Amino acid sequence: MLRTEATNRTAFAGGWTNSIGSKPLPGPHRRFVPERFPSRREAFGAVSAAAADVAIPTTSDRWPSLTGGVADLLQERLGARETKRRLLHATPGLLPFFLWTIPHDPPSSVRFLCVISGLIVVLAAIAYYQFGRVQRAAEGNRDIRGAVFGYATVVLVTMLLCPQHVEIAFAALAVLAFGDGSATLGGMLMRGRRLPWNSKKTIVGTICFVLVATPMAALIYWGQAHDAYETANVPHVDFRMALLGALAATVAGALVESLPMRTNDNLRVGTTAALVIVLFQWLAVGWV
Repeated sequence: MLRTEATNRTAFAGGWTNSIGSKPLPGPHRRFVPERFPSRREAFGAVSAAAADVAIPTTSDRWPSLTGGVADLLQERLGARETKRRLLHATPGLLPFFLWTIPHDPPSSVRFLCVISGLIVVLAAIAYYQFGRVQRAAEGNRDIRGAVFGYATVVLVTMLLCPQHVEIAFAALAVLAFGDGSATLGGMLMRGRRLPWNSKKTIVGTICFVLVATPMAALIYWGQAHDAYETANVPHVDFRMALLGALAATVAGALVESLPMRTNDNLRVGTTAALVIVLFQWLAVGWV
């Protein structure tokens, strides 16, 4: 038996053994057992060093990835043109919130009605001439006129016919801006099953119409009625009543929007919402 210093192995006549004395198989099946396994401390240190090389995303890194994912989804299912169209559709609904932040005449005054009417006409004219940027391929000039002036006509006519209750016109505006716009947005983004009576509309889109438009219309109906109550002494509407009236108008508008008609739905949705709120005001709240 001979021991070599370089390998710390013992030689027998039939082959080599390692330091713990186990004799391997002779010939080509010969194998060697490692001399020493790493200790727990060394193994833990190696794992820690490997983990340190892995980059853990911080909170600031997650937000760009999240916004990038939303942008990719909008680009994939809507496209830049349709996204701009949805924003353009919802922007007029912000008008009542803007009026609450600046001093103005009483809502029932002639000056207030003239200023708001002129502003709506100017915005409609700008939207008409800029509509080509968001126009769909299948739309013609008739469709553009129906989309833009149907939108503005509902608000103008309702406001001029009910000058003591401008909140009715603004609530119908909210149903148009946030309900009709969110129905198209939700349907195109989330898709899902189609309506039984209209294969071009989705159930998700109709649900989005109601869920988004109801609180926005209720807030505008209640806030504008409160403004009119303070200045013109008209019947006050509490928020629960405003929420009930907005829900009725939104559900009716969503059902009309889902009908299989080829013409633009702005006029019929806005007219339906305005009529329901007028009826609600007359039966449940009171009329001046």
